[in-house]
Amino acid sequence: MIQKLRRRLKLTQGELAKLVGVSVVAVGSWEAGRSRPQGSRRAALVALRKLGRREVVRLLAGIPEPDRARRSARRRARRRRKAR
Repeated sequence: MIQKLRRRLKLTQGELAKLVGVSVVAVGSWEAGRSRPQGSRRAALVALRKLGRREVVRLLAGIPEPDRARRSARRRARRRRKAR
């Protein structure tokens, strides 16, 4: 069901993970049947089922990406170390 929802909304596992508030690995485990979403994560997935692609794109646009900022800071630090 989760993979079907993701494909209908044209989302990557990473995007779905961001919307639901879990890791990409968790989404992969759900899709493979190794685990199931529980509690608030399950409720978030049910809520996504009621949305269309446009609403989901708007939601994604409003979610900040702190991981990207951390990664770019790490890259800059590595480059500085290599340059020395």
